[in-house]
Amino acid sequence: MLKYPSTLEVKRFLRYMCAPTCCYQLLYPTTTHIRKSFLLKRFLEFLFCNIFTVYLVYQHMYPIAIDSIAHFKKKDYMKILGDTLHMSVPAAYLWLMFFYSCFHSYMNFWGELTYFADRRFYHDWWNAGDLSEYWRKWNFPIHSFLMRHVYYPLRRRNTHKALSLFLTFFTSAVAHEYIMIGIIRDVNFIAFTIMIINVPIMVMQHKLKGIVNPNMNNLLFWLGYLILGQPFGILFCYNQF
Repeated sequence: MLKYPSTLEVKRFLRYMCAPTCCYQLLYPTTTHIRKSFLLKRFLEFLFCNIFTVYLVYQHMYPIAIDSIAHFKKKDYMKILGDTLHMSVPAAYLWLMFFYSCFHSYMNFWGELTYFADRRFYHDWWNAGDLSEYWRKWNFPIHSFLMRHVYYPLRRRNTHKALSLFLTFFTSAVAHEYIMIGIIRDVNFIAFTIMIINVPIMVMQHKLKGIVNPNMNNLLFWLGYLILGQPFGILFCYNQF
C-alpha cells in the first residue's frame, strides 16, 4: 500500500492536473473510448452559451449598468431597486448560461477528452430546499475539495461542527473575493460578504427545519439570490469599477 510521500508521482500529478476535478487521487474512474459526437455537442453548446452571454452583456446588461451610475451617485434607492429588478432577467439568464457552459458543456467536454468517467459536476441545485443543500449540489468539484481539505480535517481535530462550517465558508469566501479582485481590480468585499452571510442563514434554516416548507426556502432562494442579490451585486461592482 502506497503511503505519503510515495503517492506523489509526476505522472499521477499530471493526470490530476488534466482531469476535471479538484481532488488529487491515485486512480480515477476512466472510460474506454472518446465519443466524438458527444464532444461535438458539448463544444457547440459551449460556443452557443458564450455567444449568448456576450449578447446578454452588451445588449441588455451594459445599458442598465450605464443608467444606474447616476442613481448610485444620487443615492436614489428606489431607482436603484428599479435597476436591480430590470437587471434581474438578463442576470438570471447570464447565471444559467454560465452554469450550463461551465459545469455541463465544458466539464463534460474535458472529461470526455481525458477519459474521465466521474461526471458528477453538479446535482439538481435548482430544486434545493435550503442553502445547505444548494451548496452541496451547485459545484461538486469545489464542494468535494472544501469538504476533503477543510471541513473533515477540522472535524477530525474535534472542532465544533458550527465552527468547521464557518471556517469552510470563510475559506470559500476568501477565494471568491480573491477572484473578484482579479476581475474588477478593487477590494469591495461584496463576494466575501455574499458567501459568508450564507452561514447564519443556513443555521437559521436548520433551526426552522420542519416549520418552513422546503418549497418556500427554494422560492426565497430564487427571489433573494437570482432576482435581487446577484443583479444588485453586478450593479454595485460596476459602479465600484
